[in-house]
This record gives sequence, C-alpha cells and structure tokens, in this order.
Amino acid sequence: VNVRLSDFTLECPLTGIYQLKNLATVIETAIRLEVILGKPESLCIEKGIKNTLTNTGFKGRWQTLREKPRTICDIGHNPHGIEMVVNQLKSIQFKQLHFVIGVVNDKDISTMLSLLPENARYYFCKADIPRGLDASQLQAVASTYNLNGEVYSSVKEALNAAWAVAGEEDLIFIGGSAFTVAEII
Repeated sequence: VNVRLSDFTLECPLTGIYQLKNLATVIETAIRLEVILGKPESLCIEKGIKNTLTNTGFKGRWQTLREKPRTICDIGHNPHGIEMVVNQLKSIQFKQLHFVIGVVNDKDISTMLSLLPENARYYFCKADIPRGLDASQLQAVASTYNLNGEVYSSVKEALNAAWAVAGEEDLIFIGGSAFTVAEII
C-alpha cells in the first residue's frame, strides 16, 4: 500500500525534526494493519498520533522541561541519536549551550563525543546505574575532542549547576543516555 503523508492532517505532540521519519513509519505500519485486519475504521491514525503521549506515557524525546532558561532533554544514546540531537540544536537560537551529559559504558562514546559542539559548556555526570560510565572518565575522553566542563556526582547535581549559571537566553540540553534523562523527568 502506498500512501502520501499529504493524505493526512496530523497534530503530533512529539517534537524533534527526526520525528518526521518516525511518523512516516507509523503511518505506513498503521495503513498496512488496516489492510491486513480488513477493518479500516478500526484504526484512527490521526487520533492515535494526536494522543501518543496520553496513550503511551512516552517521554524524553526532545522534551522541553523549562522555558527560561530553555531546558530540553532527549534520550539519544548512540552516534545516530546524537547526530539527530546536534542537527536539531543547530535549528535553535540561544546565547550559550549548556550540555548535561551522562552515558553508559557499553556505547561508542568516542564517536558520540566527536559529534558534539566544542563551544558548549559541559556538565559530566553518571546516571545512577551500574552500566553508567564514571563522569571523570567521560570528561577525560571528552577533553580529547575539546569538550570542556566539570564533573558532577549526579545527574540532578549537574542539571542544578547548569540552571545556576545559565542565562534566560541560554539553552540547557540533557542527554547521552535514556538513564540520564530518566533521572530528571
């Protein structure tokens, strides 16, 4: 079944430019299910997408937590996810970027860090899980990519430090791991 996205008028609560790709997949899957089930009226694509957050409790994908300073989190946790985050950050105007970052120890952190902007202020932390990479180790690897900042003992401490110094026109981003984001939402 072929469908054009222009066939739908969608109100989607999910933000982030990468969600357009995800929406195309969701729509195609729903249409195929309608064909397989033989009950096109049984699935309401527009209503389902509009109520995604209510129906699923979905959180942590380009989610705004505060407006001043603008504070956004995203669970991008691999090179592709970080690339999407960095592209999205380029579309936003802000005075200074503050980046609260914690990662797990089994990810390709070198590639992830190589994608991050050098002109941000970094707040290195470790999510409170056994797989979390020690924040000092993260800082050491990050420094080889000219990413500079301080080490904090927890995600909340790192975020509070960012909030303490960020101006109203700044942007604070929290990410690097779903576990890092989970501790603040």
